[in-house]
Amino acid sequence: MRQAGNPSQFPTMPPLNQESQTISYYRGAFMISPELLDILRCPLDPTRSARLDQEADGLVCQRCRLKYPIKEGLPCMLVEDAILPPGASSLEALPCQQAPVAEGAQR
Repeated sequence: MRQAGNPSQFPTMPPLNQESQTISYYRGAFMISPELLDILRCPLDPTRSARLDQEADGLVCQRCRLKYPIKEGLPCMLVEDAILPPGASSLEALPCQQAPVAEGAQR
């Protein structure tokens, strides 16, 4: 029978304080820290430059308005689970998925 080692041998995480938390719960909504929002980008944006805005029930891409829901307190950044913005019938209809118009091209 294998015995567990001395618990003091294993590193433990320091307790989180208010300043170090990246996700907190406040008045019925999950709040993402500004530091985490600075890092996160819309995974559907080909340039990976589209920032996300926080709403009560998810994170919304500033460019295409695709909403990534917050599940169990964590942002779900899977495109398959994202919610389309009003007026968009599919992911292909989003602005970030449209081919850019070449300079000098005629419409």
